[in-house]
Amino acid sequence: MPSSYTTDGILLVKTMAELGYKPQAIVAQAAGFSEDSLYGAVGDKVEGLISRSSFSLDLAPSGLGRKVNELFKRARQRPQ
Repeated sequence: MPSSYTTDGILLVKTMAELGYKPQAIVAQAAGFSEDSLYGAVGDKVEGLISRSSFSLDLAPSGLGRKVNELFKRARQRPQ
């Protein structure tokens, strides 16, 4: 579960590819693995990447984040 700067994430992914190491998935911790420049630099070498990024509802001036959060909460309340 790498958590790194973008340049370190690029180096990690390219080095794994050069060594022929191709995991089915990489579970990453935000930071450099949330940056568009990582994906532009390594292309399909990160296929199967799972990452997460935090956000603050207070920083969403459009209110879209709040709306998505409300939809998620309603969906979770439905009986399975």
